[in-house]
Amino acid sequence: MLAGAGNHDLSPEAVERIQAVLIDTGALAQSEASIDALTHQAIAAMEAAPIEAEVLTALTELAEFVAWRDT
Repeated sequence: MLAGAGNHDLSPEAVERIQAVLIDTGALAQSEASIDALTHQAIAAMEAAPIEAEVLTALTELAEFVAWRDT
């Protein structure tokens, strides 16, 4: 089923089947859990670093945007 992954000529139905495999196997949930944990770890490390508050805020906002964007 995943053999078509990366093929730009897939039909919408084929894309939906691949998405279903990723969801049904738990791969999506595991990936999201890893992203969440690593993002929180990175933010905690930045908070512990000697970074100016304004820079810390900007970096934290950037990390959150990149980690949890919808597209």
